[in-house]
Amino acid sequence: MKWSLVAPFLTADESVWLHDLMGPSSHQVQPVLRDTPEESWHTKKRASSGIADWKQYGSVARRALRSDSGGVITVFPQLALCAALEQRAFRSDKKLVAWFFNTESESQVRNQLAGRALQNVDAFVVHTSEEAEYYPRAFGLDPAKFSFCHLHYGGPRSIAAEEQDDPFVFATGSGFRDYGTFFAAMGKLGYPAKVLAGPRILAGLQPPPNVEILDQIPKGEIHHLVRRARVNVLPLTTQGVCAGGVTIVETFQHGRALVATDRRGGEDYLLDGENCLTAPPYSVDLLAERIEALWTNAELRNSLNEGALKFARSYCTDEAAASVLKLVLDRVSGEGE
Repeated sequence: MKWSLVAPFLTADESVWLHDLMGPSSHQVQPVLRDTPEESWHTKKRASSGIADWKQYGSVARRALRSDSGGVITVFPQLALCAALEQRAFRSDKKLVAWFFNTESESQVRNQLAGRALQNVDAFVVHTSEEAEYYPRAFGLDPAKFSFCHLHYGGPRSIAAEEQDDPFVFATGSGFRDYGTFFAAMGKLGYPAKVLAGPRILAGLQPPPNVEILDQIPKGEIHHLVRRARVNVLPLTTQGVCAGGVTIVETFQHGRALVATDRRGGEDYLLDGENCLTAPPYSVDLLAERIEALWTNAELRNSLNEGALKFARSYCTDEAAASVLKLVLDRVSGEGE
């Protein structure tokens, strides 16, 4: 079966994705390219998509629906919603698969409106068990349409060594981050730290003198910092359905453990004492205690780093996700029956 693939990162003819790793398959996947790249989450001035974003999503979804494919695969929820609306407008019978359906619950009225459009989607792939349970309730969708797949990373990996002469703590990301608690913990500890996050999430916060706020840098440089840091920290709020998944997977794939907030949505990845140390939300003292434990104990760091890499290689590879994609496409197209 032929599929059109629409995703924010598809902007060049050489763009590759999971379909290239499915192995022998009857499915043919053709990317539908965007006109411009997606703006980085870190640099966005607002958390939600703006009018220009929705116009771009609608345009690429429309082109996918007008193609000669028998189905459309979308990556991210905005494109799933646009594809479902375009499908209804064109009265199309194309199959719809929504990959990485990671969204937030809005007002009851908005949820109902979105849920009506999303009824047209044949399969949703989410990356936490929490989402697989939450979204059917929030949007009135069939739970049988939801499949769980671990987030994946198969990109370049830094081989930088842990910094010995000038060790530091590192934290990055902008989605539902709790840098207020992190700054307070670092102020208490006094260890040098570096933070890479967007101005929106840092607005109104005053980091202590030992915390350096970094300017935006390329992805590869972020991974160097992950590898060089003595301790990587993922401080999260309790807002949102889930948070921090991409940071967790990329940190683990680089053989580094985390000190992370223990909140819903993390249970599929964060195994306390195996690949991370967890602290309860908004607890300055306990977050500081976990950071200090990892900072001062090289044997513990090495053990958790090994556990993080083992977990990532077992569950969070592109190859593992491609296997799930093939199973979903088989089921939706009827080829798995």
